[in-house]
Amino acid sequence: MVRRSWAKRPKRSCRVGNQSTSLVLASSSPRRQQLLTDAGIDFEVLIPDVDEQAIGQDILDAGGTPTDYVTALAEAKVVSTSINLNKVSGTRADSHSRESAVRSIPGTGSSGEARSGQFPGTVLCLAADTVVVHRGKILGKPSNRNDARATLLSMSGGSVDVLTAVALFDGGAGDGGATEVRVVTTTLKVRPLSPAEVHGYVATGAADDKAGSLAVQDDARDFIVNIDGCFSNVVGLPMCEVADVIRRAETGDLSRREPEPHQAPECLCPTMS
Repeated sequence: MVRRSWAKRPKRSCRVGNQSTSLVLASSSPRRQQLLTDAGIDFEVLIPDVDEQAIGQDILDAGGTPTDYVTALAEAKVVSTSINLNKVSGTRADSHSRESAVRSIPGTGSSGEARSGQFPGTVLCLAADTVVVHRGKILGKPSNRNDARATLLSMSGGSVDVLTAVALFDGGAGDGGATEVRVVTTTLKVRPLSPAEVHGYVATGAADDKAGSLAVQDDARDFIVNIDGCFSNVVGLPMCEVADVIRRAETGDLSRREPEPHQAPECLCPTMS
């Protein structure tokens, strides 16, 4: 078996350039946090208070598409977090409530120490939701290892789509702020899989908490023969889109719906080799 690796393209800075801008990530995902850290973006974390299962089920019950699903969840997360951010950043919030609500990520900021919820200047709030789609069906995390094996074998020799919706809220834009949402799709081509190798992979536990049972950036990379689209999107954040929408916010050009069709920025994310 050929062991595949991910080749990094030349690094382009994605740092939030405006010193009066603070970024808050509405996600507890360590993968999303690592992607931002690797891109040189300073940020803090505020966990959204959202019933994802209920919102997602409402979308599906109404006949919504996977794009509708991730869009609704990303928007719900960014709205919830921006509301909570106003609470912890307000003048009535004491230092204890701020420190309990906002965590600083090691390696971010000037010293990696908690900044106690103090956000200078304009605050941008970033949220995302990612799903794996196979034959038009959204694949969640496996209910058990038998479910994981069945899911992976159903993908054998076929392809799956990974959709991520990114929502950015700019609290300083206009009256009440502005939000922009983008949805990015990456298609993964899966090679033919044998029951034995699927069983071995699932037995490691790598599939237990992964949407679609795929840990593409780790153990399951050998299952993938081609990636069409952005690789960091598969991990959980399409970083070139994230950097682009942050720059639009910093230049005051953020809007809920763009007047012209959006053209995706050049992708400089890692590729498979």
